Amino acid sequence: MKEFTDLFEIKPSSAKVGANLSNTGSIISFTTPKIMKRGATSPKDTLLAIYNFIHRVYEIYEEFSGVTPDITPVLNTTITLVPKENIKITINGTEVESIRFRDIPNIEIEVPK
Repeated sequence: MKEFTDLFEIKPSSAKVGANLSNTGSIISFTTPKIMKRGATSPKDTLLAIYNFIHRVYEIYEEFSGVTPDITPVLNTTITLVPKENIKITINGTEVESIRFRDIPNIEIEVPK
């Protein structure tokens, strides 16, 4: 938790968590509170910090448990990007509204000057 609070600040916002559990599987969905990487100069700085932080969480889990967790489901998770007005998020020049988590390093963010 300390590493998270050192990297990010939580902006005034709200969070939501939902769960749908059954004997055939479960779905957990959440909307995070608005977070921002400390010292970020672009929204991409924050997204890359989240991406790297999730990878770090998996590394820590492996260090403490001795078990290598499968990160593939997280990497394949579709995330919805909700940019502020006039901000464009693209991959290879195509504007996107949702991407797989694994594609975060490939996005470009255009912020009006």
